[in-house]
Amino acid sequence: MSGFRDAIAENRFSLFAQEIRELGPHPGPQRHYEILLRMRDEHGAIIEPAQFVPAAERYGLMIDLDRWVVGTLLRDYIGALRATPDIAPSVNLSANSLSDPRLWPFLRDELRRATLAPGRLSLEITYTALICRGHARLWNWCGRWASTRQGYAIAMPRALSEVFALPVGHSGA
Repeated sequence: MSGFRDAIAENRFSLFAQEIRELGPHPGPQRHYEILLRMRDEHGAIIEPAQFVPAAERYGLMIDLDRWVVGTLLRDYIGALRATPDIAPSVNLSANSLSDPRLWPFLRDELRRATLAPGRLSLEITYTALICRGHARLWNWCGRWASTRQGYAIAMPRALSEVFALPVGHSGA
């Protein structure tokens, strides 16, 4: 775990973007990219999330990583995002972050500071986050997110959003 804490202290994390393309004949006007987090070891080699996320979850550090991803995206890359208005980034949020009462104020402040156009940023919520944290808390969180009327999206698997009747976008299936 000390290697993980060192990586945080030494800012050895990087963001990558993976394009998400519709396979159908008529792709939409926006290009969607999933923002991916990678850690680098002491020698600069990339460490895949499967090697560090379980430990981060176990030791309660995913909240810090989620905030790092959102903050870095909206601070360090906002110029590039503004220069390419057809790009829509998507960030995965951990179940731990959904339980953090400070998440909403953090997101609100970062989005205000970034002045990213509505509809550009999506937050992805996984099955695991929904099942582990319960839908009542998520419903409350989604309601606050939607009430900004900023047009930002929350993506989740269609089956679960229909079960919980949540007013959100879908990531498929």
